[in-house]
Amino acid sequence: MKIPMRLTLVVAVALANLGVFSLAAAVTTPRLERSVSKLQHTYLGLVAQELRTNLRDGGAQWSGGLLGWHGWDAFDDAIVVHLPEFTDPARAGEVSSLLNPVGSGDRGVQFPLEEILDGIRKASLERRVVPVQHGLAKPIQFTDGRPWGGVWVVSKQLLREGGWLQTVWPWFLGSVLLLTAITYVVADRLLLAPIRRLTTASDLVAGGNFSARVQDEGRADEMGHLMRRFNSMADEVEGYGERLVHEVYVATEAVRRAEATATTQKRLAATGELAAGIAHEINNPLGGMLNAVEVLKRPETDAPKRTRYLDLVGDGLRRVQKIVGAVLRLAPRSGATGPVRIEDTLAASFGLVLHRLRDQKIQVLVLTKGGNGARGLEPDWAQLFEDLPTVQGQADELGQCWLNLWVNALDALGQANPEGGGEIQVCVEEVCGQLQLSWKDDGPGVDAQVLARVADPFFSTKDVGQGTGLGLSFVHQVIDGHGGRVEFESAPGEGFCVRIQLPIWQESSSSGYIGSSE
Repeated sequence: MKIPMRLTLVVAVALANLGVFSLAAAVTTPRLERSVSKLQHTYLGLVAQELRTNLRDGGAQWSGGLLGWHGWDAFDDAIVVHLPEFTDPARAGEVSSLLNPVGSGDRGVQFPLEEILDGIRKASLERRVVPVQHGLAKPIQFTDGRPWGGVWVVSKQLLREGGWLQTVWPWFLGSVLLLTAITYVVADRLLLAPIRRLTTASDLVAGGNFSARVQDEGRADEMGHLMRRFNSMADEVEGYGERLVHEVYVATEAVRRAEATATTQKRLAATGELAAGIAHEINNPLGGMLNAVEVLKRPETDAPKRTRYLDLVGDGLRRVQKIVGAVLRLAPRSGATGPVRIEDTLAASFGLVLHRLRDQKIQVLVLTKGGNGARGLEPDWAQLFEDLPTVQGQADELGQCWLNLWVNALDALGQANPEGGGEIQVCVEEVCGQLQLSWKDDGPGVDAQVLARVADPFFSTKDVGQGTGLGLSFVHQVIDGHGGRVEFESAPGEGFCVRIQLPIWQESSSSGYIGSSE
């Protein structure tokens, strides 16, 4: 909860005043009480002296002189009593005379007269001052020292215990309110108002309004210096923000151009891989067909031989047709997505690297759910994955991803085994409502530092001129665009594994359709 500074200031000033007054009261009260007590005893001594002066022979009092004494103004109440029992035991409990020099009109019906008389008797017997009923009882003696009676007095309110506090408290509260108001007005003018303006301006700057400024009142104190420094800082931030926007725009354009260049380079690299694969795959049947055509041109070729060579030409043309079909399945067609049969894209990409697999003498192990699969270079992709669901995506993009993964594994095995050999495992299965594909080779693997960067654009572990560093980056980009996820696993000496998860196609989410095979 945000607490306003003005409330904090008011409470702090009030508490400070209260604390100072309480401390002063705690220190002063004992001293004042001692002074009051001393003063009370002094007044009592004067009362006793006055009473002795007004005593007559036999214990009678001159009431006229006693009642007119000016010293009674120091008391709220007083009783003067003669107790003859101290000189005549036969008169025990008798009160000879009782005067009220201050008057008795303010006393209530429950006035404890007997308790006060008992206190005066006690004071006379013990020859000391005794506190009784918010007052003091003092014995009175004849001039020869014999007990005569006593006096009970109640000091004025200011002299009674705590009376001065009751008198001072209203003045104290008034001073606290006045001091708090003056402090608030002065602090608000000099401190709180400028802080509020600074807070408002800083909130605007933090929200993106870099033109916000604080009005400079021309003050020469620290607050004026702070406001001027804030305005100067806001000027710098505003200028820096404009420069930053421009630099971000320039950097964004540079990144876009770099991404476009990288994509173009990757597609050129992929095109080179495709061209190499097509050239290698088509070259063999073309050579056979050319030889067959030369034989067929000879007039001495008999009918059985002519038929056999025509069959060879037909086989070669069908092989070329199959290779061209695989190329067409990986060729870009439409930007619309639709259901894609993974086995068709796998077969197309596999056909374009088949010559490298043979040349490098690499074994391929294709696995499905439950560990079923086939080993060799002629897997029946359609039969192995006939029960797999389709995925949502673009067949040409996914096919190029698989081609990149084949090439990445082939390059790794080629570096590890220059003489040939090695194995690539391809596993496809449905896991938790998604289609999971993994490529795993038994190559040299990479350490954790390299693994963390394998998907970075232009990062490559191959020798200069042998790799673009865009293969796995392209794979990550395409799979991410299909709503999937890519994970890399590897360790030195334990091969390299790429695991991909793709969402299964839902008919309601399709906005178009792309056929993946003919």
